[in-house]
Amino acid sequence: MHDQLRTSFESDDYIGGSVPTAERRHPLTMGLLWVTMCTGFANVMVGFQWHKAGFTLSQVLLSSLVSVAIVVAYTLPASYIGCQSGLTWANLSQRVFGRLGSYFASFNLMWVNIGWYALNAMFCGETLRGLFQLPWAMTSLGAVLALVMAVNNFFGFSGVANYARWIAAPVLVAWVGYTFIKAVSLSSPALLFEPSSQPMAIAITQVSTLVIGFCCWGNEPDYWRFGKKSLWYSFLPILGAVAIGGFFFPVAGWLLAQATGVSEYAQAAVLMDKFAFGGIPLIAALVLFIVYLAGNDANLYGSVNALQNICGFKRKYLVAVLTLACIAAVFWLSGIKNKFEAVASLSSIFIPSVTIIILAEWFLLRRLSHPLADYFHIDTTYKESVPAVRWPAAIALICGCLVGVATSGVIPGLAHWQIGICALQAWLTCFAVYLVLRIVESWKPDATDNLVKTQNAVRASDSLPPQI
Repeated sequence: MHDQLRTSFESDDYIGGSVPTAERRHPLTMGLLWVTMCTGFANVMVGFQWHKAGFTLSQVLLSSLVSVAIVVAYTLPASYIGCQSGLTWANLSQRVFGRLGSYFASFNLMWVNIGWYALNAMFCGETLRGLFQLPWAMTSLGAVLALVMAVNNFFGFSGVANYARWIAAPVLVAWVGYTFIKAVSLSSPALLFEPSSQPMAIAITQVSTLVIGFCCWGNEPDYWRFGKKSLWYSFLPILGAVAIGGFFFPVAGWLLAQATGVSEYAQAAVLMDKFAFGGIPLIAALVLFIVYLAGNDANLYGSVNALQNICGFKRKYLVAVLTLACIAAVFWLSGIKNKFEAVASLSSIFIPSVTIIILAEWFLLRRLSHPLADYFHIDTTYKESVPAVRWPAAIALICGCLVGVATSGVIPGLAHWQIGICALQAWLTCFAVYLVLRIVESWKPDATDNLVKTQNAVRASDSLPPQI
């Protein structure tokens, strides 16, 4: 009986508890996985967009470096708490947001990842149309690709990680290295000193929105809970992956746009075929499909974890349901203008803001010398001890998201409010508001910390002495 329960637990990717040490992956595997999650053909395309918008090479270089620094500063602690706890993003959010608050956070994660999945399927379809001059509509081709791309998720994290390690990441590393070096060889150093028609503030705002939106997943603990408990084992893979996806690929795209004058997506696909794949469309299509499939593996995996937190069904059924939702999203997004920018902006605001609040609680607990072992403890009874909603977290999330959306330019009527880096402004708002509210909550004369109550209830269920 015990073996049957353990098998069921493992087949569901340890969704109900911490990933055992024996199941943790090597840093190289995690790094290769993260390369596929931070890198794709869309990263090259944003470089073409920046050139079309009038940003100079020096502006692109500086803005990309700033964005990469922000992404690493966020991703490292977000991933590290996953390594240390071994828990899913949903389990961590339940402790800070409460049961219903966690469901709301998971719902946001689900629709954001569905949006990214649909975009990747559509972009892949558009690429294939450009390479082979296919007569099919992009939405129909994207819907078919969305169905095919779901296969790996039926094998859980192992399917996602093994595909990234053995197929997608090596292809990506070889592609980005060759493309970047060749693009640099065609460029002149004089490009660094060209005057710009766009202010630097606008360049940083627009560049950071796409880099942060693409490279920040928000639910990093879902993946890094399979990583080993070492800060360096997280830092080096993350830095390498973000540098490839947030710096080298976009810069290569800008350099190619400068050298060729190409700016449209379909034209860029044909250009990349000639530039990097020797003008052989079949090879180009195979490589690009591998790249898009790797990104959608991670998108669907995060969505499944989110929906499983809400309804608790078996993963294989959730994969099937969410695949249908992704196909529907392909048709819905096809009619939206600037859909890539909108999804990237909202993605960088709604999901990482939840993780920022989790990190704020972690930071507060460490300052108060609370045992992190209790914070990371989980068993079958802990949900009954968690309050429905923890209002400091809920209020902080609402405040942060309002600030982020208002300054993102997503809402047409508020386009003139698009200032600064919307994601960073949302994160800082969440962090500050949450800490203030938690400190005020702790001043209540007869109030005991809700998290300590939860910990004591769990400890009591395990016949452990309560925490004073």
